[in-house]
Amino acid sequence: GALNKDRFGRSVAVIGNIDGIPGAEFIIGAPEFNQDCGFPDCVPPSKGPGYARVSRGATSEQLAHLSGQQYDGGTVGEAFGWSVAGMVDVGPIDQFGSADGVPDFLVGAHRYKSDLGGGETRDAAGRVWAYSGATLQPLPAFADVLNGTKLFGENGGDQFGWSLCGTGDLSGDNNDDLVVGAWRASHRMGLSCPGGQLNGAVYAVRGSDGAVLNT
Repeated sequence: GALNKDRFGRSVAVIGNIDGIPGAEFIIGAPEFNQDCGFPDCVPPSKGPGYARVSRGATSEQLAHLSGQQYDGGTVGEAFGWSVAGMVDVGPIDQFGSADGVPDFLVGAHRYKSDLGGGETRDAAGRVWAYSGATLQPLPAFADVLNGTKLFGENGGDQFGWSLCGTGDLSGDNNDDLVVGAWRASHRMGLSCPGGQLNGAVYAVRGSDGAVLNT
């Protein structure tokens, strides 16, 4: 890791071959990295927003340094990189309705604070980012908390993205799907949770558009 207590290596996953050079690429999470995070309260020993590193399999050369800050400002302690997953092809979708054939990858930030606008937030709701292996950029279908996709926790404290994995085609649309854990979720399906019981939840999510298939 670059700094003390980055927790570099907290998560590791094989992505697959994304650059055309023999050898599969891999991704490594450092969920507490905090150097130059841009927040006034983000100083050691505070937990930073974290990052994930994509490396070339043959040489370990860095191909990308990713963080939530790059796209939406991030949040202090969001734990970007706590979970990572690869070997999934979810987009972008081509003209035939199929994924592009390049492996994509996922990054979880289980302490992400969702900003819903109008002063409404969800602390530690959690979030999962889906990235294109071809461009190393977030897939647009999953980028917005308000667009109806379910790669954000439903309630504050759910910690959606604590665990995740890519799967095969669960929905029958010729695209890979994903499964995400929210280990502190306690309000699913109107369940009563006396004493603050944490039932937890697992979401099966359609890779093509982020819609929930099952919980």
